[in-house]
Amino acid sequence: MAFCLGSSRVLGVRVVSGLRGHRCVQRMRMSGVPVRRSAAALIIGDEILTGKTLDTNSNFLAKFLFARGVDLKRVEVIPDDMDDIGESVKRLSDTFDYVFTSGGIGPTHDDL
Repeated sequence: MAFCLGSSRVLGVRVVSGLRGHRCVQRMRMSGVPVRRSAAALIIGDEILTGKTLDTNSNFLAKFLFARGVDLKRVEVIPDDMDDIGESVKRLSDTFDYVFTSGGIGPTHDDL
């Protein structure tokens, strides 16, 4: 077990096995209790906001992260607008450990 400083607390780090052989780093408090990580999902697309497309990615991601000990704390849906995307990614990145994006890039005229 290695040790690192984080948020003025000494944390331990251990490597654990994940889904399909993926390895991930699990941060531990000195007491041996895992530190829960936080996440946000940014769903991008006018088609979601107009109701043309049903968002199923946030539901899948919530279940996937929960099973791995990561708390999905926020899901935001924004339009296909580069300024909105940039502002949202920056803000969420400053607040959460992980930020997942879905949509916004594709073959249609409204994608970036």
